[in-house]
Amino acid sequence: ALPPPQSTCDAPVYMVVEGRTLDRARMLAYGKAIAESEVYQKLGGYYVTMPQPLEVFEGDLPQGYVNLTVRFPCIENARAFWNSKVYQEQILPIRQNP
Repeated sequence: ALPPPQSTCDAPVYMVVEGRTLDRARMLAYGKAIAESEVYQKLGGYYVTMPQPLEVFEGDLPQGYVNLTVRFPCIENARAFWNSKVYQEQILPIRQNP
């Protein structure tokens, strides 16, 4: 699905991804595949935060827990990223079932 024309894409949204990294090599390959595909850039998305371990001030998180945030200019572009053929068929499988 193509994103809407830029003139109608002006309600920014943030996609937050969080979880444990169980296979660091696969997650590095996943990040590299996203970067090389330029799918974020084509849809106006960019990282607000990078996947870094969190500093926990209260409570406990599992070892290897990370959080990252990606900003898109509108929900349609975020959905276009998630549902894109390149993401669903080529990139997403890299990180599944570690």
